[in-house]
Amino acid sequence: MSSRLESIINYNFENQSHLHRALLRKDNFTNKPGTRTRRDFPSQDLIMQIGDQTTLETLGDAVIHVYILENSIRKGAKNREDMHTRKRDYGMNVTLDRVATKIRLQEFIYWSENEENTRIWEKKGSQVLADCFESLIGAIYLDGGMTSVRKALDKVKFLELYQEKMPLSELEERAHACKICHQTDLNEVILHHPVYSFGDPSGKKILVVGINPSTREFKDDYLSDSEDPSERHLSQLTYFQRDYYDFFKKIEEFFGGNVQDRIGWSDSPWEKIGFVDLVKCSTRTDKGQWGGLKGSQKRRLIHNCQSHLIHQLEELKPKIIIPYGADVCKWFSKRHNVSYTPFTSRIVTIDSKDTGILFLNQKQGPYSQDIIDKVRNEMFHMM
Repeated sequence: MSSRLESIINYNFENQSHLHRALLRKDNFTNKPGTRTRRDFPSQDLIMQIGDQTTLETLGDAVIHVYILENSIRKGAKNREDMHTRKRDYGMNVTLDRVATKIRLQEFIYWSENEENTRIWEKKGSQVLADCFESLIGAIYLDGGMTSVRKALDKVKFLELYQEKMPLSELEERAHACKICHQTDLNEVILHHPVYSFGDPSGKKILVVGINPSTREFKDDYLSDSEDPSERHLSQLTYFQRDYYDFFKKIEEFFGGNVQDRIGWSDSPWEKIGFVDLVKCSTRTDKGQWGGLKGSQKRRLIHNCQSHLIHQLEELKPKIIIPYGADVCKWFSKRHNVSYTPFTSRIVTIDSKDTGILFLNQKQGPYSQDIIDKVRNEMFHMM
């Protein structure tokens, strides 16, 4: 089977252990190896000798970015901003997953028995195939250098696959196309298109709900404001795969310690945690952003937008919801008829399912360690 994969990627490995390592899932070291998808599964001795794919994954990620930047220069990138935009667009798990799916990489991976039984690569929101593709590219680089990587990525048409339009679900399409507020005087305070989510919220057991996006997301080029909803959606789904706004880094404090141990994130909490807003559009007045709006404007924006969040919660089915900010906490408290104090939790029913709500107020400056520990413990006991 390895020779068939080598034919697909247009590269024959000099050192086959590089290829075996690229295909070997880390889960094999703690769980029983699978047997059904791969009949040529390495022996336990070989598994222990070559190690798993995770280091190659990190290498592959860097190598793919070099390939993208090289192509950006060849295709006319004239300054750092052009380079940043092209790197942002191509270097994303959605593109990697498309390529991996196209070459049917799942048929070549050495899955563990648990991964095999659950068909982890088919789960909504899973990025395992993207990770595996990065490992494969890392192995090619280690074995044959950058020239071999270029030939392999060209063979699988890496850059062309990005150009394909991303299909949107009915809910995603409806949120991106929403113009309700633009048909009223609220149009004066809305400067950009709606934001469905920050990162991919699918399959995440914890979901943070903010009040609305910042206009800085667009001003500082963290998000695309293209007229094409597919392009905007792709930019939003891959938000945490590149540099992002400092606002989110303050929230990340709550997901360390025992919470990190429980949910198992490695490089970033947003691997396991989703983020959406109650109001999907950013706002701006002479007096500031959300805080500069009149109370009546805030109430109308929330009224017009809340159905999008309600449907998101019904579809995403998170186990824990974290309303972040006073206005979001008040909305959840009123909708579910529960009282709250900041940094405490309640259990409510959403779509016939018990869901934990952990109310989290925003504050100026850093949170105290006591508050951070309290929130972590509340979250930990709800999981």
